[in-house]
Amino acid sequence: MRLRSDVTWRRGAGEPGFLFARTSGGIFGLNRASALIVESLLEGCSVEDLVRRVADRFLVFELTARQDVLSLLDQMKRFDLVEE
Repeated sequence: MRLRSDVTWRRGAGEPGFLFARTSGGIFGLNRASALIVESLLEGCSVEDLVRRVADRFLVFELTARQDVLSLLDQMKRFDLVEE
């Protein structure tokens, strides 16, 4: 899974930033966890990699990280921000 080509990640120094979908004009704010997931998607990480990174960074169980990752990816699909 990856960000669509018309989606841009904008962030300031030390801030998680936001996603801007040029086609729809939508702006989607990110928190630290979702910014980590977006950054990892841009690096080409798999869902399993995303889960491990979230679990390690935020010191949560992998089950919790998996639920959070899958929930965010589902939301991103609904807003047409990612593609397979």
